[in-house]
Amino acid sequence: MKTLIQELMEKFDQKIKERLASYPTNESPSASEVAKMMSLLAEALPHDSKIIPINPTAEVKFMSSSWLKIAAAFIAFVVASFTAYQVAEVNIESGDSGLTTVELPDHSVIKMKENSKVEYNRITWIFNRTLSFIGEGYFEVEKGEQFTVLSKLGSIQVLGTSFTIYSRENTYEVACFTGKVSVASNTSSEEIVLKPGDAVILKTESFIPYQLPTTEKPSWVEGEFYFEDEDFINVIEALEKQYQVEVSFPEEFETLKYTGYFDNTNLEKALKLVCEPLELTYEIKGKTIQLNP
Repeated sequence: MKTLIQELMEKFDQKIKERLASYPTNESPSASEVAKMMSLLAEALPHDSKIIPINPTAEVKFMSSSWLKIAAAFIAFVVASFTAYQVAEVNIESGDSGLTTVELPDHSVIKMKENSKVEYNRITWIFNRTLSFIGEGYFEVEKGEQFTVLSKLGSIQVLGTSFTIYSRENTYEVACFTGKVSVASNTSSEEIVLKPGDAVILKTESFIPYQLPTTEKPSWVEGEFYFEDEDFINVIEALEKQYQVEVSFPEEFETLKYTGYFDNTNLEKALKLVCEPLELTYEIKGKTIQLNP
């Protein structure tokens, strides 16, 4: 049994067919005729089902305009966000000499040796304390949310502690001085937790643990360098890096051993501390230094 709506729609459909049959096949009804057809439909349907004619073109224009505005606003937001993210990128390099001290947004501090680099983003740092590091540095991390250091061969996760990291080429080494440090290898699933006095070096995808002689922070963090029975050439390399000088000496000096100390505050004082115990003399010519017996 047909419903009332079905009967009314069939009645309307018949009237539309009769009206269209009166037009030549190559002629379309005028706008006024279409309006009349819509009136017929309005008469045939119950009152609560009346169709209100609208301007389809105007609706499409309105919708297109709205979507264009939304799309433009979205694109502007994306561009602005990307620009802000790029501007918030921080890259700090320590250069070829001395120590570079970096204070992070949470007041954690990194003291980096020469030719080291740290990268982080000020925006994402608010939600995630993560940075990338290359080189050698001493970290003093403020307590708070998890703190992550990403490097080529491994990653470190801590909450609040102090540690050193050495990450250059194919060498990766971490030492813990306070708190706890979780170290993970990027080339395997191995992970190890370090406590104060613990250290680890990554060799062929495996960690080799060892113990530190002391849990005191490294002397180089304060710009001080201590040596015990060290090859003379290594001592000179450290001095060259700290003062950005070039030191020349006779080849036979390479076999010398040095036990002593110097700091990075005064070049001439450092030369005296290195040369006098070995009965050497020095001659300073700008950035070039010549050592002699």
